[in-house]
Amino acid sequence: MRQFKPNKKQLKLLETMLDIEVSPTISEVCSVAGIDRSTYYRWMKNPEFKNWFNLQWKEQIQAIEPILDKVCLKKAQNDFRYLKLIQEKYFENKIYKNTENIHSTEEIGDLLLKVLNSNDNE
Repeated sequence: MRQFKPNKKQLKLLETMLDIEVSPTISEVCSVAGIDRSTYYRWMKNPEFKNWFNLQWKEQIQAIEPILDKVCLKKAQNDFRYLKLIQEKYFENKIYKNTENIHSTEEIGDLLLKVLNSNDNE
């Protein structure tokens, strides 16, 4: 099977989808990327493009995940919804197992800082 080679517009679509300043709606992403919505849907029906796109998306998100975690933790200091997101990721999904003695949001924050700082050292 030959490797999919994206064109410039397809690369722009990926870049736009990863841009946190762009609203995560198909309409907004397509507008900023300079493509029609119909083009987006046509590309997503192409298995080669879709596989390429999903792989690139996953790799990019994994690369910036520690940064996103830190942003979320910082925002959690003023908005409990962000703390809930982090709690679900690290505790309910069992990413971090040593949680039996954690009872306060301050203890959760301290533990999360340890987890995030350990990600920096990897």
